[in-house]
Amino acid sequence: MKKIRKSIWLWAFSCLLFTACQDEEEVPPPTPATPSNALSAKAQLLSAKKWRMIANTQTVKLGTSTGITTSLFDLYPDCAKDNLEVFAPNKSYSMDEGATKCEANAPQVQSAGTWDLVENDTKLKNIYPDGSVLLTPIKELTANTLKFQKIETTTYPNGTIETITTESTYQGQ
Repeated sequence: MKKIRKSIWLWAFSCLLFTACQDEEEVPPPTPATPSNALSAKAQLLSAKKWRMIANTQTVKLGTSTGITTSLFDLYPDCAKDNLEVFAPNKSYSMDEGATKCEANAPQVQSAGTWDLVENDTKLKNIYPDGSVLLTPIKELTANTLKFQKIETTTYPNGTIETITTESTYQGQ
C-alpha cells in the first residue's frame, strides 16, 4: 500500500513538474470594451458645460407671410436670465437658478430629472421626476453653442396654414 501511495505522489509530482516547465504562450492584453452607456460625441459636448440661455424667439407665420418674430427672452425677468441648464455625464439633468434667484427662499436647483439624446442625437429627451417627457429638436450643438428649434404647424378649416417656430439659443459656461 505504501508503494502505491509513493507511486501516486511521484506521478503527481512529475505531472506538476512537467506542466510547470512548459513555455507559456504570450496572450495579448484584452482590448478594453466600450461600455454600452458610453456618451456619443454630441452627448459629450452637451455634458461638458453648463448652458445659459442667451436668446429665445418665436416667429408666427400665416400662410406665405414673412411672419412676426418676438423675443421671448426680452420678456424674462433678469433673475431668470442667468439660469443654467446642466446635463451631467451620468445623464442627470438639473436647472440651476444661477447667481440671482427670482425668489430668495427658492431652492438653488429648480428642476431635476434625466436626459438622453435620441433619434441619432437630433433630439434632446428630458424626463422629469413626475414622469413627464419633453422632446426637443436640436438645431445646433458645438462646444460653445446649443440651439433648439421647434416648429409647429396648424392647418385651419379655411386652409390657412399657421407655422410657429420657437428657437432657443444657449451659450456654454
